[in-house]
Amino acid sequence: MIFYKYTCSNQTKNVSASKEMTDKLVKQDINLYNTFCEEEQDDEIFLFMVQDEVDKLVFDVIFKKSLNKVNMLDGFAHKFIKSMGKSFEMINRNEISINSLYNDLEQANAEEFVDNINSIKSRFDIDFAFHRCFNEYMISKKNFSKDEVLELCDKYVLNDEIKEEIERIYAPRQDNTFGVPVHYILNMGEKTGQDAVEVLIDALHSSGRMLRDKYTVLHPSRLRCCDMDLFFEILSVFKVNDGGVVVISSNIEIDETDRYSREMEVLEKICQVCKLASKDTTIIFQLSSIRVGQGNYIKNNLSNLSFIEIKDIAIQNEMAKNFLLRMASKYNIVETQSLLNLVEPSKNYEIFELEDMFKNWHKNYIQTVQFPQYSMFMKLENHSQEKNTQNDGYTELNGLIGLENVKKIVNDFINYQKLQQACEYEKMKIMQFSRHMCFIGNPGTAKTTVARLIAQIMKEENLLSTGRLIEVGRADIVSRFVGGTAPKVKELFKQAIGNVLFIDEAYSLCDGKDGLYGDEAINTIVQEMENNREDMVVIFAGYKKEMQKFLDKNSGLRSRIAFEVEFPNYSEDELTEIAKLYAKKMDVDISQCLDKIREIVKNNKDDRNFGNGRFIRSLLEKARMKQATRLVNNNLLYTSKMRELLPEDIEMPVVNSNKFSMGFHS
Repeated sequence: MIFYKYTCSNQTKNVSASKEMTDKLVKQDINLYNTFCEEEQDDEIFLFMVQDEVDKLVFDVIFKKSLNKVNMLDGFAHKFIKSMGKSFEMINRNEISINSLYNDLEQANAEEFVDNINSIKSRFDIDFAFHRCFNEYMISKKNFSKDEVLELCDKYVLNDEIKEEIERIYAPRQDNTFGVPVHYILNMGEKTGQDAVEVLIDALHSSGRMLRDKYTVLHPSRLRCCDMDLFFEILSVFKVNDGGVVVISSNIEIDETDRYSREMEVLEKICQVCKLASKDTTIIFQLSSIRVGQGNYIKNNLSNLSFIEIKDIAIQNEMAKNFLLRMASKYNIVETQSLLNLVEPSKNYEIFELEDMFKNWHKNYIQTVQFPQYSMFMKLENHSQEKNTQNDGYTELNGLIGLENVKKIVNDFINYQKLQQACEYEKMKIMQFSRHMCFIGNPGTAKTTVARLIAQIMKEENLLSTGRLIEVGRADIVSRFVGGTAPKVKELFKQAIGNVLFIDEAYSLCDGKDGLYGDEAINTIVQEMENNREDMVVIFAGYKKEMQKFLDKNSGLRSRIAFEVEFPNYSEDELTEIAKLYAKKMDVDISQCLDKIREIVKNNKDDRNFGNGRFIRSLLEKARMKQATRLVNNNLLYTSKMRELLPEDIEMPVVNSNKFSMGFHS
């Protein structure tokens, strides 16, 4: 579906007329317009007047037919102009956004050209009551050359993967039919993600791979959730972007095992719509570079689509400084030496790190240079932050419920790294010691949390240069093409330098047959672990039985793992304490529900698929939804009862065939 605005001018030399004459002509035009509508318009094409003056005629067209037939529109518009019996000539035809269409409908209603706006919206399925979840952007400059777009790539410090795709976009096509060959996943920082979207759209539009003069950015976090119409709302956004581009801009954090969470519901519906719309609409997932889970989920659930995945590059020295200078120039800041001094020589920076660096520096700049009268408050705040963040990783680790043996092993691991560092400083002999680890345990036993804290602690202790957790799965490691897995693994390790690389469900790399892609991945991982053990920690994670088979898959794998850490299931008491902790974060009182929660845990904790802490979180989230219905039905909103969960809000989960399911029954 597409919306156009036509503007026409009267070619008669003398167009002056009195107000009475103008009103008379408009009334005549309304009759002619109504006659035309009755004879010509149908459910796939709709025309309405917006402005009717002696010297000017403006009307909009809603076109629901295939965009391949859009050339028929001008003929339809000319037929309408002729039916009005005026000497009008078409000046231009411009695509307009849904918001512009809404404004024009309001104006047409005021001029009595249309009499029921809501029926028109409903008829064409454009009743966007949830329009705040997306933004539309009209493309102003058109016909970029390939060289111009490549220059933008250099200006925005975008990597070679983008440049290679620009070359492919501008390559000659074999025929003139329209098609969407690939879609995109951008795992990048906020600013570079926006820049990458800009250059891709410039290239797609200028090369004819995009038939629209606008694109839409959908924000999943703004969508209404727990709504049966969620799927159709998302589908409506795609319907008004046929032949164009929909950018899905999301930085939500998801947990694939918790399929009933708010975030998972939204992402699931988006993927369902993408399967339907991918033939005619180019889809760009603009994801945060630190939310790897989304990319994994999207690739797994849209495996029938071809995606080009593009990630940020690590930059250093002059490139990093130029990036910061470009951010400063947007605020017309010229005193940037203190900003450039933050860049450490020879250190690789992820783009999102430079973005955070600039945000912190700019905040300081405002309070110390731009408004120095507030500098005292900045100093006090910095002092408070330094005090609060000291040994924050250790504090959070030791504050975790249970996991006493895990905490001991992690502390031993960190202390040994510190000893190695001290020996190196004192020029003592250093034993070649692997940093890599293996986490074994059931879902929800805090494996990912502990891995993140290890990264944080090692960063705080200067044992890792960056200290970020990079979480990946099989889809990020194994290529679908012969010979593509090894380069993919090497690139992944290159990006993980200075960080903790967390390979979840690592046993999924075992294909069951020798010589397949999984074996290629494991062999390359072993090689890269050996090559990158000085400024990187690799942590494998998964179920105990499956992980033992994984470690036996390659003779060099187990020898390169320093610690095998087993994460036990939580006890009933520990899970009850976890429930209290989640309740505190949710700002609700569960004191009346503890016995029922303990009973539910007791009945389910021996199941192999029991979710431990994840089970508790889902239990309380579902209870919160049940509480909402109870409060609304009893008119108890905006009362103290909102902070009180009752046993009736807690429901027993359904367990079928010894497999835990987060479906609930009353």
